[in-house]
Amino acid sequence: MATIRALTHSGYFHADEVTAFAILCAADAGVAGSFVRSRSAELIAQAALVFDVGGVYAPEQGRYDHHMPADRAPKRDDGHLYSSAGLIWRDFGRSALRNMADRSRIDGLKPDDVNANIEELWSRMDHGFIRQIDRVDTGEEKASPLSYADQIDTFNPNWTEDGDPDGHFQGAAGFAADTLRRVAKRELAHILSRNLVLEAHAAGADPRILELPSSVPWQGVVHECRLPVVYAIYRRESDWMIVAMPETPGGFDQRVPLPLEWAGLRDADVQKASGVPDAVFVHAARFCGAAGSKEGALSMARKALEAAG
Repeated sequence: MATIRALTHSGYFHADEVTAFAILCAADAGVAGSFVRSRSAELIAQAALVFDVGGVYAPEQGRYDHHMPADRAPKRDDGHLYSSAGLIWRDFGRSALRNMADRSRIDGLKPDDVNANIEELWSRMDHGFIRQIDRVDTGEEKASPLSYADQIDTFNPNWTEDGDPDGHFQGAAGFAADTLRRVAKRELAHILSRNLVLEAHAAGADPRILELPSSVPWQGVVHECRLPVVYAIYRRESDWMIVAMPETPGGFDQRVPLPLEWAGLRDADVQKASGVPDAVFVHAARFCGAAGSKEGALSMARKALEAAG
């Protein structure tokens, strides 16, 4: 009977096994208390799950090494090599996400939202964050300065340092666990904002005007989904913004800038020029403006469209 729940190799550590450990701890809270770093064949044989060491890839037996000749090394469907991070994420990532949400007091990881979007959330993290770790570890890419892999590497003790090597590993694992949570929050927020934007666009009276309840990421969704949005309006504290859609998200070349006659005007001046009684301002660069009400912002958007022909 296994006496060790999880094991990886001792010595110098890399982003893949550190991240794999963080994923396992998120998927099973008991892993942290029954974890060993060793290259001992005897200890490896005792472990229920072994990753990044041992020379065996047999998931059904809890063996997740990937260091073998290319013809036997585990590969993704697209032929790219797995590291231990990718393998552990493949089999334990969904459980890790669900458990992170269940344990989290952070609004960005609500269990209902995670469970409703689990496959897409898992996939987005796999295609971005996890595959990057795989590519660096398997030599397909080089870790750039201050990249995630490079930051994990800084936790390894250098020649001037003393201390417990396993303690350094645990420090890196804490950083990896925090990064996992933050990446999950970001990717889930993208999914939720996309859904909100698509629903709002479908419900709008004019497909060129996107009516949102608040400021959420919308330009990327408009671009990716090829929506014909020209202006978005949304509530901002005490007023309502109108923002022109750029040709590319975050760019400065609007599809239809606000009218030149409104540029740089405020309060009474912009109200007179636009004919909108509660208009507040229009930026000199004509990419945004504001009104005191939703109706005012909608009116500004409609008048701007009319002016553009």
